[in-house]
This record gives sequence, C-alpha cells and structure tokens, in this order.
Amino acid sequence: PLPQVAVLHPHKNTITQLKFHSDGRHLLTGSRDQLVKLFDMRKLGDELRLFKAHKKDVTSLAWHPVHTELFASGGHDGAIHFWSTLHDEPLGSAVGQYGAQAHEGAVWSLAWHPLGHLLCSGANDHTVRVWEVQSGACLQVLTHHESSVSALGWHLSSGCLATGSEDGLVHL
Repeated sequence: PLPQVAVLHPHKNTITQLKFHSDGRHLLTGSRDQLVKLFDMRKLGDELRLFKAHKKDVTSLAWHPVHTELFASGGHDGAIHFWSTLHDEPLGSAVGQYGAQAHEGAVWSLAWHPLGHLLCSGANDHTVRVWEVQSGACLQVLTHHESSVSALGWHLSSGCLATGSEDGLVHL
C-alpha cells in the first residue's frame, strides 16, 4: 500500500486539478474556488503562492516543459492564463475571438509542445486551439471534434498532436 505523507487543505471547494512538477518538488492545485495554489513538497506541502485570475472554476493546469517556473491554467470561464511561480499576477493570457476568453466554454485540457513555444487547449466549444505563448495569439483552430475536447497529448519527437473528446474519437 502507498503510505500517506501529509494531508493538505488548500481549497474551500472541490479540487479539480493536481499537477506535480517533473522535479517532484512542487505541486499545483486548481479548484472550483477559482484559485490555483503552489505547494513545496519538500516541506510537506507548505503553500508558496496563490494565483487568482479565473472568474469560474479552474479546470486545467500544465507545467511548461522547458522553463521550470512557468505553467498555464485554463478555466470554466474559457480563459487561459500564463503564469510564473515567481509572480502573483499572470504573465499573460491567451486572447481569442472572445476577447479575454480563449474559448467559448470550459477549457478541459492543456498541452505544451515539447519545445515549449506552443500551447494547445481543448474545450467545451468542440475546438482545439494552438497558442503562440509569447503573444498569446491563436495560431490555429482545429474543428474536427463534434463534442467537448477533453484530452490532448504531444508526441515528444515528432511534434504530432493527439486530440481526444467526448465523441470517443482520437484525431492525430
């Protein structure tokens, strides 16, 4: 059996996302309370920072594959924010045709390109969007799914993107 190391009480509402950093030292949590929190696992879960920008539930989190202090968050509000663990405020946001919203509906999945220059998002609006991180601009919209896009994954060496949705299909 797995041993219990600690119990954290980071949020006052449902935890929707948990993402360990690949270094094993940090944990991000996202919740229906609209907050993202960063914890130091070397100190049994000391809260290091609170991130607040979403207007609804936090529904997705993804650590940057190259820059260890960077991550992205997606929300039920359709927004995507880019963060540094060193700052309380977002470094930027993905800006789509919906203004402050990247999608028209909840962002269920986020996946960084292995080189870290692009972020893909899958959402309730049945689309996958490819974002250029520096500007927050949408470079491409993929519309091949007929229901919410719930899963994304990049192949590490080929750059192939896999997208999955509630329609039961995976597109490559």
